[in-house]
Amino acid sequence: MQCRPCITIGVTCPLGCADWQNENCAQVCSSHGLKCSADGLRAVNSCKILKEKFPCENGCSESFGPDQPAYVVPSALRMHQPGVCLVNQRGDMFSCDGKHPNTRRICTCT
Repeated sequence: MQCRPCITIGVTCPLGCADWQNENCAQVCSSHGLKCSADGLRAVNSCKILKEKFPCENGCSESFGPDQPAYVVPSALRMHQPGVCLVNQRGDMFSCDGKHPNTRRICTCT
């Protein structure tokens, strides 16, 4: 599943997405010759923006973790909320290095 094309949101564009789960934003941005912006992750931490990049077929949920904001892949176990987009509720947990076996990240690259 590929992400939808980049959307312009002020200075946070270009946006990228991890093509596979368990990829971090540092890797995603680096693969495009760019660097991840942790501050940019705060700017895209909303259900509205996640839905512009991922299907979010089961809606959005407030959560927290260094891999968020993110999309839970449909193949994840039910306890991980497959098809849900996760909005990070912990301001201290935005990280370019976070990753999880069941999520695909939305990334802000500069």
